[in-house]
Amino acid sequence: MRKKGFTLIEVVITLSIISTILISITKTIVTQTNKYKKYIYSSQVNSSSKATINIIERLTKNRANVEVNVEVNKRTSDEQINRDNIKNIVITYCDDKENDKHFTKDLNKRKIITLDVDKLKITYKEKIVSGWEVIGANILQEGVKEFTVTKQDNVMYLCIVDDAGRRCYGCIGVRN
Repeated sequence: MRKKGFTLIEVVITLSIISTILISITKTIVTQTNKYKKYIYSSQVNSSSKATINIIERLTKNRANVEVNVEVNKRTSDEQINRDNIKNIVITYCDDKENDKHFTKDLNKRKIITLDVDKLKITYKEKIVSGWEVIGANILQEGVKEFTVTKQDNVMYLCIVDDAGRRCYGCIGVRN
């Protein structure tokens, strides 16, 4: 007479096969979730870099007499300008479009774009008797490794490098 049911060996083999399948499925799900998180972060950083360039473009595009200057910390004459001794990248322009034709180099207001630790921020300064006073600041982007601006003729070229080394470029037309 044959008994109904499974032997202990059959149950152990079945459980080991099922557990192996579940472990591989779990591993695949975890791996894909991590890849998706990295992709989303990368996408957000790239989008943030493009948005930062768009903000700078909106602030400076087609403004008269836009000036780009690099303020450096004290350095010896033979030392190259590099990220360690750059203090600020100053983009100066007239705020009021009506006053564009009356632009003077000594404005009462400045917008200064700086790379502070790993944050790209814009600082609003106003001229007072004793110098410049900060009246506000906005963080444009976090996770920035490098920010460069060069101006040639009527075009301002921007490059933002994030912590992962991805570069985002932009160019902005300015009037003379």
